[in-house]
Amino acid sequence: MHGRKSTIEELIALLRPFSRESILYLCFVIGALLKMWNPDESPDSDYALLVRSTFERLRADWYCFSARTNDPEYIFHRRHLLFIAKLAVQHCSTIGFDVLRNAPGIFGTICLMANDHFHFGLTAGNNLTLGVLDRDRIARVLAEFVAVQEYGGIYAVKNTARFHRLYRLHVPALNLHPQYVDIASKFRDITRIELSDFQTIAFGLFARCANVDRSALQANAWVALVRPESVLATALSPELIQKFLEEVSMTSDEARYAITQRDTGANDFTAFRNKPMIRESNGMLAVDKQ
Repeated sequence: MHGRKSTIEELIALLRPFSRESILYLCFVIGALLKMWNPDESPDSDYALLVRSTFERLRADWYCFSARTNDPEYIFHRRHLLFIAKLAVQHCSTIGFDVLRNAPGIFGTICLMANDHFHFGLTAGNNLTLGVLDRDRIARVLAEFVAVQEYGGIYAVKNTARFHRLYRLHVPALNLHPQYVDIASKFRDITRIELSDFQTIAFGLFARCANVDRSALQANAWVALVRPESVLATALSPELIQKFLEEVSMTSDEARYAITQRDTGANDFTAFRNKPMIRESNGMLAVDKQ
Protein backbone atom coordinates (compact mmCIF):
# COMPACT_ATOMS: atom_id res chain seq x y z
CA MET A 1 0.00 0.00 0.00
CA HIS A 2 2.76 2.47 0.94
CA GLY A 3 5.64 1.02 -1.09
CA ARG A 4 8.14 0.40 1.71
CA LYS A 5 8.59 -1.35 5.03
CA SER A 6 8.31 0.85 8.13
CA THR A 7 10.96 0.99 10.84
CA ILE A 8 10.23 0.13 14.44
CA GLU A 9 11.15 3.73 15.38
CA GLU A 10 8.49 5.09 13.02
CA LEU A 11 5.88 2.72 14.47
CA ILE A 12 6.71 3.67 18.07
CA ALA A 13 6.63 7.40 17.23
CA LEU A 14 3.13 7.04 15.77
CA LEU A 15 1.91 4.96 18.71
CA ARG A 16 3.45 6.95 21.58
CA PRO A 17 0.99 9.94 21.68
CA PHE A 18 -1.96 7.65 22.55
CA SER A 19 -2.85 6.52 26.05
CA ARG A 20 -1.82 2.99 26.90
CA GLU A 21 -5.25 2.02 28.20
CA SER A 22 -7.08 3.13 25.05
CA ILE A 23 -4.68 1.17 22.80
CA LEU A 24 -4.99 -1.97 24.92
CA TYR A 25 -8.76 -1.61 24.97
CA LEU A 26 -9.02 -1.19 21.21
CA CYS A 27 -6.81 -4.23 20.62
CA PHE A 28 -9.11 -6.26 22.89
CA VAL A 29 -12.26 -5.00 21.13
CA ILE A 30 -10.86 -5.89 17.70
CA GLY A 31 -9.96 -9.39 18.89
CA ALA A 32 -13.36 -9.83 20.54
CA LEU A 33 -15.41 -8.67 17.56
CA LEU A 34 -13.40 -10.81 15.14
CA LYS A 35 -13.57 -13.85 17.45
CA MET A 36 -9.81 -14.44 17.26
CA TRP A 37 -10.28 -17.69 19.22
CA ASN A 38 -12.57 -18.98 16.45
CA PRO A 39 -12.54 -16.71 13.38
CA ASP A 40 -15.07 -18.90 11.56
CA GLU A 41 -17.71 -17.28 13.79
CA SER A 42 -16.71 -13.71 12.92
CA PRO A 43 -19.30 -11.89 10.78
CA ASP A 44 -17.96 -10.12 7.70
CA SER A 45 -19.91 -7.04 8.73
CA ASP A 46 -17.85 -6.72 11.93
CA TYR A 47 -14.62 -6.89 9.95
CA ALA A 48 -15.84 -4.16 7.59
CA LEU A 49 -16.94 -2.05 10.57
CA LEU A 50 -13.49 -2.29 12.15
CA VAL A 51 -11.73 -1.49 8.90
CA ARG A 52 -13.88 1.62 8.39
CA SER A 53 -13.30 2.62 12.02
CA THR A 54 -9.51 2.46 11.71
CA PHE A 55 -8.88 3.67 8.14
CA GLU A 56 -9.93 6.76 6.27
CA ARG A 57 -12.44 6.19 3.47
CA LEU A 58 -10.16 5.45 0.49
CA ARG A 59 -8.02 2.85 2.23
CA ALA A 60 -11.05 1.39 4.02
CA ASP A 61 -12.81 0.89 0.68
CA TRP A 62 -9.75 -0.91 -0.68
CA TYR A 63 -9.35 -3.33 2.24
CA CYS A 64 -13.08 -4.06 2.42
CA PHE A 65 -13.01 -4.85 -1.30
CA SER A 66 -9.82 -6.93 -0.97
CA ALA A 67 -11.37 -9.09 1.77
CA ARG A 68 -14.02 -10.24 -0.72
CA THR A 69 -11.60 -11.24 -3.50
CA ASN A 70 -10.09 -14.65 -4.22
CA ASP A 71 -6.74 -13.41 -2.91
CA PRO A 72 -7.80 -11.33 0.11
CA GLU A 73 -5.59 -9.00 2.12
CA TYR A 74 -6.65 -8.99 5.76
CA ILE A 75 -5.54 -6.36 8.26
CA PHE A 76 -5.98 -7.88 11.71
CA HIS A 77 -4.58 -11.06 13.22
CA ARG A 78 -3.77 -12.27 16.72
CA ARG A 79 0.02 -11.77 16.68
CA HIS A 80 -0.38 -8.32 15.18
CA LEU A 81 -2.71 -7.18 18.00
CA LEU A 82 -0.41 -8.67 20.64
CA PHE A 83 2.56 -6.85 19.12
CA ILE A 84 0.75 -3.49 19.20
CA ALA A 85 -0.28 -4.16 22.82
CA LYS A 86 3.31 -4.99 23.74
CA LEU A 87 4.59 -1.77 22.18
CA ALA A 88 1.85 0.20 23.96
CA VAL A 89 2.93 -1.22 27.32
CA GLN A 90 6.53 -0.27 26.57
CA HIS A 91 6.10 3.17 25.03
CA CYS A 92 2.68 4.66 25.83
CA SER A 93 1.87 6.48 29.06
CA THR A 94 -1.24 6.73 31.21
CA ILE A 95 -1.88 10.23 29.87
CA GLY A 96 -2.35 10.53 26.12
CA PHE A 97 -4.86 10.85 23.33
CA ASP A 98 -7.79 8.43 23.40
CA VAL A 99 -7.39 6.35 20.24
CA LEU A 100 -11.12 5.54 20.36
CA ARG A 101 -11.91 9.23 19.87
CA ASN A 102 -9.33 9.76 17.15
CA ALA A 103 -10.41 10.19 13.53
CA PRO A 104 -9.99 7.03 11.40
CA GLY A 105 -6.61 6.82 9.71
CA ILE A 106 -3.74 6.87 12.20
CA PHE A 107 -4.56 3.58 13.92
CA GLY A 108 -5.01 1.98 10.51
CA THR A 109 -1.49 3.10 9.62
CA ILE A 110 -0.25 1.69 12.94
CA CYS A 111 -1.84 -1.65 12.00
CA LEU A 112 -0.11 -1.71 8.62
CA MET A 113 3.23 -0.70 10.12
CA ALA A 114 2.95 -3.41 12.80
CA ASN A 115 2.36 -6.03 10.11
CA ASP A 116 5.62 -4.98 8.44
CA HIS A 117 7.58 -6.46 11.32
CA PHE A 118 6.39 -10.01 10.76
CA HIS A 119 8.04 -10.21 7.33
CA PHE A 120 11.66 -11.29 7.02
CA GLY A 121 12.32 -10.54 3.34
CA LEU A 122 14.04 -13.83 2.57
CA THR A 123 12.50 -14.04 -0.90
CA ALA A 124 13.40 -10.49 -1.93
CA GLY A 125 15.24 -10.38 -5.26
CA ASN A 126 15.69 -13.08 -7.85
CA ASN A 127 18.61 -14.94 -6.27
CA LEU A 128 18.96 -16.20 -2.71
CA THR A 129 22.56 -17.05 -1.88
CA LEU A 130 23.27 -19.44 0.95
CA GLY A 131 26.28 -17.97 2.64
CA VAL A 132 26.95 -18.23 6.36
CA LEU A 133 24.93 -15.11 7.16
CA ASP A 134 22.04 -16.27 4.98
CA ARG A 135 21.95 -19.65 6.70
CA ASP A 136 21.93 -17.93 10.06
CA ARG A 137 19.02 -15.73 8.99
CA ILE A 138 17.07 -18.75 7.74
CA ALA A 139 17.75 -20.63 10.98
CA ARG A 140 16.41 -17.66 12.96
CA VAL A 141 13.28 -17.53 10.81
CA LEU A 142 12.69 -21.26 11.28
CA ALA A 143 12.96 -20.73 15.04
CA GLU A 144 10.33 -17.98 14.74
CA PHE A 145 7.92 -20.51 13.23
CA VAL A 146 7.47 -22.05 16.70
CA ALA A 147 6.03 -18.79 18.01
CA VAL A 148 4.08 -18.19 14.80
CA GLN A 149 2.41 -21.59 15.14
CA GLU A 150 1.68 -21.08 18.83
CA TYR A 151 0.29 -17.56 18.59
CA GLY A 152 -1.50 -18.18 15.30
CA GLY A 153 -3.61 -20.92 16.91
CA ILE A 154 -7.38 -20.79 16.86
CA TYR A 155 -10.37 -22.63 18.29
CA ALA A 156 -9.49 -21.93 21.92
CA VAL A 157 -12.81 -23.29 23.19
CA LYS A 158 -12.22 -26.70 21.60
CA ASN A 159 -8.61 -26.85 22.81
CA THR A 160 -9.61 -25.95 26.36
CA ALA A 161 -12.42 -28.50 26.44
CA ARG A 162 -10.07 -31.18 25.06
CA PHE A 163 -7.47 -30.49 27.76
CA HIS A 164 -10.13 -30.54 30.48
CA ARG A 165 -11.51 -33.88 29.30
CA LEU A 166 -8.08 -35.50 28.93
CA TYR A 167 -7.01 -34.32 32.37
CA ARG A 168 -10.22 -35.46 34.08
CA LEU A 169 -10.56 -38.84 32.34
CA HIS A 170 -7.02 -40.05 31.66
CA VAL A 171 -4.65 -38.47 34.18
CA PRO A 172 -6.14 -40.27 37.23
CA ALA A 173 -5.41 -43.61 35.56
CA LEU A 174 -1.70 -42.75 35.50
CA ASN A 175 -1.23 -41.94 39.18
CA LEU A 176 0.50 -45.27 39.87
CA HIS A 177 3.11 -44.72 37.17
CA PRO A 178 6.61 -44.08 38.62
CA GLN A 179 6.97 -40.89 36.60
CA TYR A 180 3.52 -39.55 37.46
CA VAL A 181 3.42 -35.87 38.44
CA ASP A 182 0.47 -34.68 40.50
CA ILE A 183 -0.14 -31.44 38.60
CA ALA A 184 -3.10 -30.40 40.73
CA SER A 185 -1.12 -30.63 43.97
CA LYS A 186 1.86 -28.73 42.58
CA PHE A 187 -0.47 -26.09 41.16
CA ARG A 188 -2.14 -25.67 44.56
CA ASP A 189 1.24 -25.41 46.33
CA ILE A 190 2.38 -22.62 43.99
CA THR A 191 -0.82 -20.60 43.57
CA ARG A 192 -2.79 -21.48 46.75
CA ILE A 193 -5.72 -22.23 44.42
CA GLU A 194 -7.26 -25.61 43.65
CA LEU A 195 -6.80 -26.42 39.97
CA SER A 196 -10.51 -27.21 39.59
CA ASP A 197 -11.44 -23.80 41.05
CA PHE A 198 -8.95 -22.06 38.80
CA GLN A 199 -10.38 -23.77 35.72
CA THR A 200 -13.93 -22.88 36.77
CA ILE A 201 -13.14 -19.17 37.09
CA ALA A 202 -11.04 -19.20 33.91
CA PHE A 203 -13.92 -20.76 31.94
CA GLY A 204 -16.30 -18.12 33.30
CA LEU A 205 -13.94 -15.25 32.54
CA PHE A 206 -13.35 -16.51 29.00
CA ALA A 207 -17.11 -16.78 28.45
CA ARG A 208 -17.50 -13.20 29.62
CA CYS A 209 -14.81 -11.94 27.22
CA ALA A 210 -16.18 -14.07 24.38
CA ASN A 211 -19.62 -12.48 24.77
CA VAL A 212 -18.31 -8.99 24.04
CA ASP A 213 -19.92 -8.33 20.67
CA ARG A 214 -21.20 -5.33 18.74
CA SER A 215 -24.55 -5.16 20.55
CA ALA A 216 -22.85 -5.34 23.97
CA LEU A 217 -20.44 -2.55 23.00
CA GLN A 218 -23.26 -0.40 21.66
CA ALA A 219 -25.07 -0.77 24.99
CA ASN A 220 -21.93 -0.10 27.05
CA ALA A 221 -18.76 1.11 25.36
CA TRP A 222 -16.61 -0.07 28.31
CA VAL A 223 -18.18 -3.49 28.67
CA ALA A 224 -14.88 -5.18 27.80
CA LEU A 225 -13.24 -3.93 30.99
CA VAL A 226 -13.02 -6.63 33.64
CA ARG A 227 -13.58 -5.48 37.20
CA PRO A 228 -13.42 -7.66 40.33
CA GLU A 229 -17.10 -7.08 41.05
CA SER A 230 -18.07 -8.48 37.63
CA VAL A 231 -16.19 -11.70 38.42
CA LEU A 232 -17.39 -11.80 42.02
CA ALA A 233 -20.98 -12.50 40.96
CA THR A 234 -20.47 -16.23 41.57
CA ALA A 235 -20.86 -18.70 44.41
CA LEU A 236 -17.08 -18.70 44.90
CA SER A 237 -15.54 -16.74 47.75
CA PRO A 238 -14.19 -13.20 47.21
CA GLU A 239 -10.81 -14.35 48.55
CA LEU A 240 -10.59 -17.06 45.90
CA ILE A 241 -11.55 -14.63 43.14
CA GLN A 242 -8.91 -12.18 44.34
CA LYS A 243 -6.21 -14.89 44.34
CA PHE A 244 -7.23 -15.84 40.81
CA LEU A 245 -7.07 -12.27 39.53
CA GLU A 246 -3.65 -11.76 41.13
CA GLU A 247 -2.43 -14.91 39.40
CA VAL A 248 -3.54 -13.88 35.89
CA SER A 249 -3.00 -10.11 35.93
CA MET A 250 -0.20 -7.57 36.30
CA THR A 251 0.25 -3.82 36.33
CA SER A 252 1.62 -2.05 33.26
CA ASP A 253 4.90 -1.47 35.14
CA GLU A 254 5.17 -5.18 35.86
CA ALA A 255 4.39 -5.95 32.21
CA ARG A 256 7.04 -3.50 31.04
CA TYR A 257 9.63 -5.06 33.33
CA ALA A 258 8.71 -8.59 32.19
CA ILE A 259 9.17 -7.55 28.57
CA THR A 260 12.62 -6.06 29.28
CA GLN A 261 13.61 -9.35 30.92
CA ARG A 262 12.85 -11.24 27.72
CA ASP A 263 12.08 -9.79 24.32
CA THR A 264 13.42 -11.71 21.35
CA GLY A 265 11.39 -9.84 18.75
CA ALA A 266 7.96 -9.21 17.30
CA ASN A 267 6.80 -12.78 17.96
CA ASP A 268 7.79 -12.92 21.64
CA PHE A 269 4.76 -12.52 23.92
CA THR A 270 6.06 -14.47 26.91
CA ALA A 271 5.03 -11.73 29.34
CA PHE A 272 1.41 -11.90 28.18
CA ARG A 273 1.37 -15.69 28.27
CA ASN A 274 2.30 -15.66 31.95
CA LYS A 275 -0.09 -12.82 32.88
CA PRO A 276 -2.69 -12.25 30.13
CA MET A 277 -4.46 -9.35 31.85
CA ILE A 278 -3.22 -5.80 32.48
CA ARG A 279 -4.53 -3.83 35.46
CA GLU A 280 -5.37 -0.25 34.48
CA SER A 281 -7.05 2.58 36.38
CA ASN A 282 -10.56 1.75 35.09
CA GLY A 283 -10.29 -2.02 35.34
CA MET A 284 -8.45 -5.00 33.90
CA LEU A 285 -7.94 -5.63 30.20
CA ALA A 286 -7.47 -9.06 28.69
CA VAL A 287 -4.51 -8.54 26.38
CA ASP A 288 -4.87 -12.07 25.05
CA LYS A 289 -8.10 -14.06 25.00
CA GLN A 290 -6.43 -17.42 24.35
